Amino acid sequence: MRKEFWQLEILDYITELEYNGLLPDDVMGPTRGDVIHAFQTWKGYKYVPPRVPSTLNWSYADPCDIVPPERTQLWRVLSKKRTAPKQIYNSPAKHKQNKPVIAVTQSRTLMKGCQWDAVNYSCVYDSVLSVLWQFYCLRGENTLRSLVSGN
Repeated sequence: MRKEFWQLEILDYITELEYNGLLPDDVMGPTRGDVIHAFQTWKGYKYVPPRVPSTLNWSYADPCDIVPPERTQLWRVLSKKRTAPKQIYNSPAKHKQNKPVIAVTQSRTLMKGCQWDAVNYSCVYDSVLSVLWQFYCLRGENTLRSLVSGN
């Protein structure tokens, strides 16, 4: 975890130097590991950026051996895409058929249960009791009894 914070601090400092135009052109790379390695080669492995908190200061703990440069494979195209043969269709283009629209009216059903009390923030069991009450209202008393008898 500590090394991740070290990486973030160094990358933050690299971004600041790049923004201010103070970063040399040779501090670059395709991955963050390569950028950090190039920065450490330029400044040294014990260099600590000025705004790093003392708890993360790696010159006291151990040298900042953060990340070795990653060995990445270069991307290349293996083969060209296959093109589909062009076919000429003699049939006329299909027209979109208008489908009948069914109007759906939704009636909002109010859930019954315990009312939230914002003064004392109710009890955590209110949610469970509300679910059980809704289950009782929808399914009936016999279903609730069969649920309870199974336990």
